[in-house]
Amino acid sequence: MLAKAKRLEGKLVVTETSNPQKNPPEKWWVDVNEYRGGATPSIANASVETKFTQEQLQCIEKFQTSSQLKISAFAGAGKTTTLLGIANSAPNKKGLYLAFNKEIADEAMKKFPKNVDCRTTHSLAYQFAASRYSREKLSGGMNAVRCAELLNLQPINLGENRNYSARQVGQWVAETLQNFCQSDSQEFGPQHAACERLRYIKNDSDIEELKNFLIQSAQYIWHQAVDASTGVPLGHDGYLKLWSISQPKLEHDFIMLDEAQDTNAAVIYALSKQSGKTVYVGDKYQQIYGFRGAFNAMERIHVDAEASLTTSFRFGEPIAEVANAIIRKFGEKRQIVGNSAVTSNVNTSPAKAFIYRTNMGVLDGLANSINSKKRPYLAGGTNELLALIHDIELMQAGHPAISNADFFGFKHWLDLVGYSKSEEGGAFQTIVQVIEKYGTSQLRSMLQEVVTSAEQADLILTTAHKSKGKEWDHVEVCDDFVTKVRADNLRMEQYKFDHPMVEEVTLLYVALTRAKISLNIPDRILSILGLHKYINGLFPTETHPSTSAEVTPLSSEKSSETKKPLIPTLPKQFIPSAGSIKARDDYMAETTQSMHLADMANKQSAGDPKSRPRSNQTSSPVSENKLQELQNKFKK
Repeated sequence: MLAKAKRLEGKLVVTETSNPQKNPPEKWWVDVNEYRGGATPSIANASVETKFTQEQLQCIEKFQTSSQLKISAFAGAGKTTTLLGIANSAPNKKGLYLAFNKEIADEAMKKFPKNVDCRTTHSLAYQFAASRYSREKLSGGMNAVRCAELLNLQPINLGENRNYSARQVGQWVAETLQNFCQSDSQEFGPQHAACERLRYIKNDSDIEELKNFLIQSAQYIWHQAVDASTGVPLGHDGYLKLWSISQPKLEHDFIMLDEAQDTNAAVIYALSKQSGKTVYVGDKYQQIYGFRGAFNAMERIHVDAEASLTTSFRFGEPIAEVANAIIRKFGEKRQIVGNSAVTSNVNTSPAKAFIYRTNMGVLDGLANSINSKKRPYLAGGTNELLALIHDIELMQAGHPAISNADFFGFKHWLDLVGYSKSEEGGAFQTIVQVIEKYGTSQLRSMLQEVVTSAEQADLILTTAHKSKGKEWDHVEVCDDFVTKVRADNLRMEQYKFDHPMVEEVTLLYVALTRAKISLNIPDRILSILGLHKYINGLFPTETHPSTSAEVTPLSSEKSSETKKPLIPTLPKQFIPSAGSIKARDDYMAETTQSMHLADMANKQSAGDPKSRPRSNQTSSPVSENKLQELQNKFKK
């Protein structure tokens, strides 16, 4: 076929055809390195042979003519194939492919040509920091408890008897530090201060003082963390920040950042300083890591060239129609085009892969699948959960956790349970609920029933977060996506990326676009999206296995000359009275005690002999009257 080639431009081959109207010319990209010296190339024995769509070819051609390219790739639209085409179009150039996680980077290494290095951004940053810091310094992290202990924080009062514990203040400091590390700033500023409770302060000057206190506290920890002689950990965010503000010079002619919607501003800052070509590729509707500081570069950065991949190779038109109903409410003018060669359906076929919104949903599904004598598989495996369970058992016995950095500093499981009841400790609520419902022993037993591969399984269970980057033939989006709060978010007339709950929508988009052949989705979601034709009553509820940019450079030398700050002092107006602190501590202690005793009583009634209260314990929880009395005392 190549013998009739009309022209050979670099590695782009356009074929001739005797009947252009019936058989239009085809464009192929081939590796012609082996044909130097006058030999005639041949597609048949070329080492790389790929047929591209017109959209993919436009991406490759724009890469050759621009310094920065942004490729918006809808779900399943062949972005990996496109990036391979880009890499193969520059065989004599040194390339770098950056992935969001190691699993994707390792898989890419098997596919990309030898001139492309496949890494994660954190691996580049770790390599930069490893020569200066110990492994322990780089792998640790600063959570609320560690911040409170290091700074010797005290309880705080924000007026009108709003008193908060040292751990809650520690969480504000930890989040302020995280905001700085994930930003493109080289110095701390007011924009990094993290405290939702500021809304309770009526005096503007008091707001500024508390912000300054949080910034100074985070800055103190940062200076301790970057000092190699201290035991204060840098953590993953910290060494990535150090790498970013060092303005590294990467020795690559072109860089391809995959899943750019899930990166953070610190990474974008470092890449913006490179002299070679940069390609950002991703889908802004798949940003699901905002809680980790994701920047959504696909929505916010400005480049000199843009291209789109709108045709999905993964699924057919019915599934594309459901996905389009979501992105249309973001104001998207383009449409996802389903693969005409794939016959897909909605709510007509049983599923094998079940995607849940929450970890609790996955565990409920796991319990029910075991009761139904089904062989379950957990996407991502069980090692992480087993390590988590081991840490919880250590804490329940009064020992410190050893694996999960978020648990470090809690001296007992009940300390964490009490902290989870606060707004700042909300991230722990799910795991507390899981342990209260199942207990560690039952969880271990359940995990022993999980098979080691998807091929062995009757059912595949996963969360939307863990499903990212994967695909299955028959998928069901489970009904824990439609709690009242999440349903209310779906009902919004228009979705906006700056809405605080937008990721409830993008998580749904990620989940439903994992399907290739069949998609089952709750009727309630279809109704909200206006897709009534797919509501057939076959899968109404609980069919799943459940029990019920541009950046401004700043001087990198300035911070190194700054003297290490002293531990900041809390402004006097925020120091609560001794009486209010004692009232609150009494309330928290007795509430936690009542929860523990209630749990013991429930286990005893279930016949668990190990849970019988000792003789000096009450066999029933604190009464409602007693709790009300404590609450009233706290209000005073």
